[in-house]
Amino acid sequence: NSANTHYARAMSRAVQRKRKRLSKRQMTSLEKNSDVPHMDAGDDEDEDEDEFGERVTEAGSNMVSSILETELEDGVEEQLRDITAIFDAVQLSLLDIANLKDGDDLTSTEKATLLLSKILNPVDAQFFYKSYWEKNALHCPREDEQYFKKVTSRKLLERVFNKQLLFEGLNVSFIDPLKVSVSNVPASDEENVDNDGASDAGSETEEAPAREVRSSEIWENYKNGLTVKLLTPQIYIDSIWKILSVLEHEFQSRLSAEVVLVPPTQRQTKSAPVQARPGSVAEKLNNDDNNKVKAHVSAVPYDNVNAFVLQLEGQSRWRLMPNPHAQLNLATDGGAVALKDIDEWSKPTIDTVLSPGDSLYIPKGWVYQQDNHGISSGDPATEHSLHLKLCCTHGTTGTTGDLLHLLVPEALGEAVQANVQLRSALPKGYHLHLGLAASEVEGDTKRARLQKHIAELLKVVADKALEILDPAVDQLQKQFIAARLPVPLSAREEACCAAGAPHAVIYPYTALRMLRPGIATAVVEAGKVVVYHCMDNSRELYGTALSPVEFELDDGPAIEALLAAYPDSITVSDLEHPSEELDDKIGVAQALFKEGFLLITDEVSKPSHGPPPKKKPGVRGSGDGEKLKKKNSNGVDGKKKLRVQEPDDDDDPF
Repeated sequence: NSANTHYARAMSRAVQRKRKRLSKRQMTSLEKNSDVPHMDAGDDEDEDEDEFGERVTEAGSNMVSSILETELEDGVEEQLRDITAIFDAVQLSLLDIANLKDGDDLTSTEKATLLLSKILNPVDAQFFYKSYWEKNALHCPREDEQYFKKVTSRKLLERVFNKQLLFEGLNVSFIDPLKVSVSNVPASDEENVDNDGASDAGSETEEAPAREVRSSEIWENYKNGLTVKLLTPQIYIDSIWKILSVLEHEFQSRLSAEVVLVPPTQRQTKSAPVQARPGSVAEKLNNDDNNKVKAHVSAVPYDNVNAFVLQLEGQSRWRLMPNPHAQLNLATDGGAVALKDIDEWSKPTIDTVLSPGDSLYIPKGWVYQQDNHGISSGDPATEHSLHLKLCCTHGTTGTTGDLLHLLVPEALGEAVQANVQLRSALPKGYHLHLGLAASEVEGDTKRARLQKHIAELLKVVADKALEILDPAVDQLQKQFIAARLPVPLSAREEACCAAGAPHAVIYPYTALRMLRPGIATAVVEAGKVVVYHCMDNSRELYGTALSPVEFELDDGPAIEALLAAYPDSITVSDLEHPSEELDDKIGVAQALFKEGFLLITDEVSKPSHGPPPKKKPGVRGSGDGEKLKKKNSNGVDGKKKLRVQEPDDDDDPF
């Protein structure tokens, strides 16, 4: 079909040359003060565009296009083999896919699906969502040490540690894998101690001491057997930033990452063994002959994120299984579970060794244990283990509970204002018929009437919630815009948008489209149309405040048309505006173009690199756009109808 033809043409084109620098508008204060530029794992292996284009043959392109429409119903095994053949025929690395040209032929969503399929190969993305996503863990073994090449390496990690300014708890952390204790377990559990070794996925948002960590201290801890985690690799490593940015279009959620370096030998301890009943799992771990180090392991961690583990170097053993506590399934907070409460730990759902090129999906809430003892080639303790953990943080802007947290309080407030029954006093003596003491009384007809009355009032609140559902979703989308990563730009894209041509003039015949879908959103606040976007965001979570633009309500149709212009472009003269004046249409387009998320696509209007042209008089209309003052740390107006979570001012110690 026509879609396959488009994909085939796209995949046969060469990847854009790797950009060596970020544009100034995408640099955080930390990055500006850094003494080295951003790093890319592929810097030492640059490949010419023409060479890459020759590798991506037309036949291979057609196979890649097929993965986007594969339906795994009948003959699943045969189709999985076909998917494997696709990636064998077209040797695209994760970074190659992230660098593919975005536009008419290959959309951001299709590219994100292709990238996810590369991680899950040989499992198709559609089959993954049906059978594994938030249900079951998935191990994808491969015999290809180069499968995740160009993502990152220990060599690149050393450059980050040696050259970058890092803070403990914010950018880097140290974990003793031999000491994991209990945190966030049900009240019925007896153990409730510190969680020094508990998982800290998503720790970008956790409050931590802003203590600078020198390179010498990092490597001293590493030599002493501590696992080293780089918590914010996307700030320093371009390849990880690009991969996360693409996957945001797949999951529609903020993604974070950790690069985890496990030393070849772990610090031996003489800690007392776990007190365990004979034959229990804890006793088995204490006496495990395969574990050369006697460790005080009393619990196993779980995360509040859906995680993808990409083994880059060395080997590591992973054991994981569903959380034994049902209330921690799809957990909203990370923690750990005591081993004494996991009777099935001797037979985990997955017990495997990851080698370079392997990947592992860990559903949110699953308990897991990772080590690299006794599994290396040759001497069991001669190799380190390096893996990348991609964390899909739906817990901040993407769960049903997040939507209801926004929706229900506002719906209740509006329902109270609109319904007099919600403002009336409770019936006299209601406490005699409601409450725990009254719940055991049988045949209380007044209790039944009160319950029915409350149920009717709850329906009033529910009806009001449905009325304001759309504004609530807009606010949730605004939270996602505030949290997501800035958009990586190719050289061609930068030349045709405000980042590279800030003085470009928009004409009636100019064709525009969004750089990527969903990177900007328009909401109505205080009688104005306010446009929020992520182009000025930092690679660090909430590193910069949102910088919205305000328009009059009559500019709304033109704004909606421009924000929806992807992958097809729209001509400025074709925009809808109540005034039907070209000046107003041009004014809206010019103001939004200056924000950086619109791309000029027609050859006539594409900006030159000469001096900025003089502005023609009379082209500014009601949509010229007026920058809003920065109202708080995430650019949210306190007069809005719905609440938006605000990050702490202490989130950025820089």
